Amino acid sequence: MKSQTFVFRQFSVQQDRCAMKVGTDAVLLGAWAGIPPEGNLALDIGTGTGVLCLMVAQRASKYRVHAVEIEPSCAEQANENVLRSKWSDRIEVKGCSIQSWRTNCNAQYDLIISNPPYFKPLLNKEPIDASCGGLDPSSNARRIARETLLLSHAELLQSVKMLLKKSGAFCVILPFADAVSFELLAAKEGLKVVRRTTVHGVQELLRAGNVVVVKKLSSPLQETRLSIYESDDFYTEEYVSLTREFYQKTLRRRGS
Repeated sequence: MKSQTFVFRQFSVQQDRCAMKVGTDAVLLGAWAGIPPEGNLALDIGTGTGVLCLMVAQRASKYRVHAVEIEPSCAEQANENVLRSKWSDRIEVKGCSIQSWRTNCNAQYDLIISNPPYFKPLLNKEPIDASCGGLDPSSNARRIARETLLLSHAELLQSVKMLLKKSGAFCVILPFADAVSFELLAAKEGLKVVRRTTVHGVQELLRAGNVVVVKKLSSPLQETRLSIYESDDFYTEEYVSLTREFYQKTLRRRGS
């Protein structure tokens, strides 16, 4: 079982009320995302525990960060994690859907970041109720965090198109199998992929996912790859270097 507290170098995250715990995907995205140096306002879509908005605040001292989360208990815990941090004056957690936020928000963002739901909902399951009414709350919350029923990739990209500044960047992490269809949807919204890193769990083995940057302004595509582990036991120096400012202790062995 994952610990109910994830301790980083400069902040800690309580996660007992969040269905999705802090994992490698979120830490990788938060460390990898390019933060526009000329900007000052970021948005974290589906903040979960709040880990991504906290990582952005740590990396970019002049940024204010808005974070939206539809699941009520998770939004509450993310807000508590923010209030305990040294950046509470620069981060606001909003307990609402991104669809609601984009309708009522008059801000435009220099950076949008998201570790979004990606599992397609099973047809024979009950509909998700964002208020958790009628379903076991923990099961309902996990489905909200994991399934695309309340936030499809098309809706996510429509929100990004509305809220992203012309010069801004949207950074997202996806399973490798979903990356091509996601990029095609982005192109339909006039968003261009300008940076793509293919992530491997272990060097030369199965591709685990993609981290992608899309922008409204086109520029030459930068393609790279990143392996998290040298073998089943040891982290790569590249991953250790990328995440060094966040993990409480220097990574060496998997599970250490």
